[in-house]
Amino acid sequence: MAESIAQLPVTEHNRLRQLISTNNQFFKGVMHYRQAAEGLWILATEMAPEKDLVSRALYDATLTADYYFLSFAVFEYRFPLDETGNAATLRSTTCTFYKPRTEVATFFYTGSTGRFYNIAFTRNWVEQHLVFSSTAEKEKALQFLNNETGFLNWIDIVPAAETLSTAIWQQLQSDETPDSNPQWFADTLHQVIGHFFQAAFADKRLENYSSLYNKDYAKVALAEKQMLNNLHKPFAGVDAMAKTAGMSPTKLKAIFKSVFGFSMLQYHKEKNLLFARQLVQRSPVQVKIVAAIAGYKTVNKFSAAYKKRFGVLPTEDRRTVVDGAY
Repeated sequence: MAESIAQLPVTEHNRLRQLISTNNQFFKGVMHYRQAAEGLWILATEMAPEKDLVSRALYDATLTADYYFLSFAVFEYRFPLDETGNAATLRSTTCTFYKPRTEVATFFYTGSTGRFYNIAFTRNWVEQHLVFSSTAEKEKALQFLNNETGFLNWIDIVPAAETLSTAIWQQLQSDETPDSNPQWFADTLHQVIGHFFQAAFADKRLENYSSLYNKDYAKVALAEKQMLNNLHKPFAGVDAMAKTAGMSPTKLKAIFKSVFGFSMLQYHKEKNLLFARQLVQRSPVQVKIVAAIAGYKTVNKFSAAYKKRFGVLPTEDRRTVVDGAY
């Protein structure tokens, strides 16, 4: 991946620092890459899109593809609060796992900035380094790691993703030479991959997983993009989303649940509440307005849903924010 990006005519490659940078009409960005151990790499990218972009993972059929990718991202973007131009800066964290030769589509938007981390590892690395709770669990994990395509998404699977993002980025920038501290990266990435498998076993998604065609993953990613672009509106409904994705409602519901672990309505509600919580914690917007932005007809219904999800009322959650944080 690093070599293919480095060969683009819009990039500059500093091999000594293992750093690729670009500043073009579409986006500005830098990517660090490191080998932490045999069969274990990290590719860390910081970027600011100048235009709305879609990135697709493509593969050369003549080359061996034996790396699995666990990717987590921490992005900030401006969320419009009203028609006068007022906006709040919100943060989105996502985590995606995909198998070799899975053509994943990722969307980036003008005005957003952030970092994403691709942790690449082989099946052999998993066999040698990961510790499972039982032999049966290890066998299930290795059975899941096959050469068929696969794409799974979690809303929040990386512990303290924002803190981890800062720590990894600072370590990459502070290394005097790219190979000065491989053990720190090996230990850190080991923990992240371990958390991934723990969460995947906890929600039974590895056991029930079935591989799909790449075109199906692309269509589901398009449906999710449409949903995220309209979080401030009521859920459009499966039929409308299916029309956007270009597949039957029954098929879209089944594939969406397999990929994201939620039904489409559940996913919409979860994302909606997570973004509402950021508005509560990161902006001075009144709670009643946040409730309206989140699509709730009354503050009481919003507060009840908020407390059920986060264990506190929005007014209580706001009081926990340090003065001046927003």
